[in-house]
Amino acid sequence: MEKLCINYGPFIGQLGDQKYYDFPEPSALTGTGVESHLRELGFGYRAKYIYQTAKIVANQREPGWLNSLRNPEKPAFNEKPATPGSGAKGDKSGYREAHEQLLTLQGVGPKVADCVCLMGLGWGESVPVDTHGKSQYLISTV
Repeated sequence: MEKLCINYGPFIGQLGDQKYYDFPEPSALTGTGVESHLRELGFGYRAKYIYQTAKIVANQREPGWLNSLRNPEKPAFNEKPATPGSGAKGDKSGYREAHEQLLTLQGVGPKVADCVCLMGLGWGESVPVDTHGKSQYLISTV
C-alpha cells in the first residue's frame, strides 16, 4: 500500500529525509492509465479491482459513503466518538450493514469486507477468515 500512497496520496509532510503521504481519495485512482500504472507498481490482478472499486466509490456513492460505514464508537482521526451503545449503528446491525455494503463493490468478497470492517472501519466484532484457513480449521476440529 505504500506504493499506492506515494504515487496517488497527498503529501503530508517530511521528517528528515523521510516523506509521508496520506491514503489517496478514491477519485485519485480513477484517471486514465491508473490501472496499468498500478500493475507496473506490482499490484498484479488486484489493479483492476482497485481501479474499478475506486470508480464506483468516487462516481456512484455519496461523498463520505465509506466513512458512513464506520463504527461510530471508533471514529476517523480528529473526529469525536459517539457515546458507547448510542445510535442504531452502535449495535451489531451497523457491522452487518457495513459488511453488506462493502460486498457490493467490485472484487470485494467476505474476507476483504471483514478486513476493511475490522482494520479500517473499527468494527471489532469482524473476524476475517481465509477460505483455506476455514477449511483447515474445520478439518482439524472434526
